[in-house]
Amino acid sequence: MFQDPIALTCIILSFIGIWGHFGMNSPILGHIGLIGLFVMEIYEFMSWHVLTVTGHYSLFWSINASYPTFYMALFITFITNIIYHVYLTK
Repeated sequence: MFQDPIALTCIILSFIGIWGHFGMNSPILGHIGLIGLFVMEIYEFMSWHVLTVTGHYSLFWSINASYPTFYMALFITFITNIIYHVYLTK
């Protein structure tokens, strides 16, 4: 995932949004970064096997061939986004 420039940009935006203090731009950047990471994980989940194994998109293949760590990463990213949102609304 670190080789994808969009994912790397989302990670950088998340760090800037969480630890930077740029007024109202920080929460926006943080949410864009975290939502972008969530979307990139789903994209990687759906497309990792296209060029190497099957040659086409298949949700069934993705579900059967994925490791539990994918689901943990997706859950952790989702929970991080919720915690970040709750923290900002205090």
